[in-house]
Amino acid sequence: MKGSQRFPRRRSRNSPQMFRRTEKESEAKPGLTVADPPPASWLMKPTQDSGKIIQKARLENSADLAGVMAGTMKPAKVRSAEVELLVDTGAAMLCLTPAVIETLGLHKLHERMVITGNGLARRTVYEPVRIRILDREANLDVMEVPTGTPPLLGYLPLEALDLYPNPKKRILEGNPQYGGKMVTDLL
Repeated sequence: MKGSQRFPRRRSRNSPQMFRRTEKESEAKPGLTVADPPPASWLMKPTQDSGKIIQKARLENSADLAGVMAGTMKPAKVRSAEVELLVDTGAAMLCLTPAVIETLGLHKLHERMVITGNGLARRTVYEPVRIRILDREANLDVMEVPTGTPPLLGYLPLEALDLYPNPKKRILEGNPQYGGKMVTDLL
């Protein structure tokens, strides 16, 4: 007997029939099938305890700060901005809109291909800014996002500042492993 005659023919993996029960199967085995939608009780319901985190930050042009340290610029002339950033652990960098980049007077460094929700795109990277959040500060390169996109605080700035998102409280917190104090990881 050939193998194809010995075993019943299986449904193809790509066939939509694979996920549907026949009427006989449904009568014999009542209950959910893969094609049935999940019950409403299985769906996540948004609560006030979880959600997005918006963090205020002070941004300063790092080149201007270097000029102040060199004595070639007065501190009052440092270009700065107060910005509300959306904490996005899926984004890598500090991402700002063209208007904020212009306010800070940043210069283009290079362009880079990035993965976005809409696929691959080319984005411009600008010279560093000093970012100040809570009692922490770091110098970070800036990536431009299109006008209308909220400014983003990605995972690299969060690591540089040793901050952790607390989605239940909707805040950023210091590393709980070190009692909330800033500790830089050199490993």
